[in-house]
Amino acid sequence: MRIYLAASFERIDQMREVRDELHQMGHVVTSRWLNHSHTLDHYATDEQRRILGDEDIVDLEDSNAMIAFTEPPNSPRGRGGRHVELGYALAYQEYGAASSFGIHVVGFRENVFCYQAQVKFWPTWEHCKKYFAALAISEPPVRAEVMPELTPLPITDSRTPAEKRAESRKRD
Repeated sequence: MRIYLAASFERIDQMREVRDELHQMGHVVTSRWLNHSHTLDHYATDEQRRILGDEDIVDLEDSNAMIAFTEPPNSPRGRGGRHVELGYALAYQEYGAASSFGIHVVGFRENVFCYQAQVKFWPTWEHCKKYFAALAISEPPVRAEVMPELTPLPITDSRTPAEKRAESRKRD
């Protein structure tokens, strides 16, 4: 599986470890931002920032799944690029070429989009890692009915955004 990792740039060392663990399972991590050795500061040009943003979008679209690592409430980390990437992944899944695109959130539900039905939530990387390890060794992919311990935490409303919009239009 091809996986995009999203997280605060300040967690780059941790994400490199996650990338290495996923590689050991046989997955490919598409996140080129993990290969950068610099942070964006006030010296970065607009063009440099645009290029890095373009790379992230290409890398996300080049994956089958996204794992977003979130922060605890009131955390001072980051500028929020991971939120844009999560939003892009939700739109890409809904309107793009990848309806089977998997979206996973690890850590905390930082905003309302982390509660969407198509987002699988994992309280820790260790929980999520077991799921991806099982995917790496199973063909076809592991199903929750077979391995219930690998089921993400539930959300009560499992309708997709499109289904919710259609129902809302019917009421109006």
